Amino acid sequence: MPLPLFEKVQRVLAQQSRVVNKAGKPKLIVNPAYPLKRFLLCYNCNQAYRASAPLSGGGKSHSARYHCPREGCLGTVKSLGADVVHKLFSELLEEITPSDGALRLYKEILNRQALVQLGNLNKRLEVQRKKLSGLDGERLQALRKANNGELNADEKAELLAGIEADKVEVLDNISKLEEQQLAKQSAIEYALNFMHDVKKLWQDADPDLKLRFQKMIFPDGLTFNTTTRSFGTLQISPLYRYAPNKKGLSMVEKSSLVIPRRIELLLPG
Repeated sequence: MPLPLFEKVQRVLAQQSRVVNKAGKPKLIVNPAYPLKRFLLCYNCNQAYRASAPLSGGGKSHSARYHCPREGCLGTVKSLGADVVHKLFSELLEEITPSDGALRLYKEILNRQALVQLGNLNKRLEVQRKKLSGLDGERLQALRKANNGELNADEKAELLAGIEADKVEVLDNISKLEEQQLAKQSAIEYALNFMHDVKKLWQDADPDLKLRFQKMIFPDGLTFNTTTRSFGTLQISPLYRYAPNKKGLSMVEKSSLVIPRRIELLLPG
């Protein structure tokens, strides 16, 4: 087998090995039942929590949980139900909002996209408005001919009826295009408002996007204490900030403020 072909086959096999297990069944890159797996870190060993669903209730049902199986954590770090952990993480996200800079950038991106999309829409509107103007000119010309005796009553009525029918169609087209134009502009405001609801963004995302979203906000991951149920991190993405309900603080102070009972800012080392 030629070397280039062999290398290509190896790349394909390597790619397949990442999505298929030894039994030939598809792997779950991100298990939808455990979106925080490999993201939340054990507060005791600083390694990623594992996730499983052991039998509970006398062996009659499975209980999805996060746990740390390392030797130094067994008996010290207790496991916690996945639903509880997800609820706590969602509550944490309620304390976070996009930074002003991120919102400005996001709005600029949306506006630029909208300009491209609206460009064609505006051209179509211009064509329809020119048609409307032309029909108004035809109507005026028909009235002048009728006044000069060039058209009898029947001819005048037939001509004006045809013009009015064309105008109704053009006005309907303009109305539909203007609705699309308004919808595009409203979509920008809606998207910006939606950006404020970080919790809903995470909850509505598919599993893969959840993981990417988590890492975007907390690039170093989050430690989680299953006993005190508190989170900790070295940093939060500059795209987001904590949103404490305290007055009299500068934006810099608010951005670095530790939220009581929610999250603590860890210190290096």
